[in-house]
Amino acid sequence: MIFIVVRFPIRPQYRDQWLDRVADFTAAISAEADNLFFGRSVDAADLYRLV
Repeated sequence: MIFIVVRFPIRPQYRDQWLDRVADFTAAISAEADNLFFGRSVDAADLYRLV
């Protein structure tokens, strides 16, 4: 099994609009069968992770 982890550091000035900007991407990766997680990091408010 191979895990791919992607970190998305978000600049503070884009924090409030970032999810709207990546809505199409979020929908596409959520449709992938093997996507385990996409969301805000629990230890950093300006970091999102995709597994």
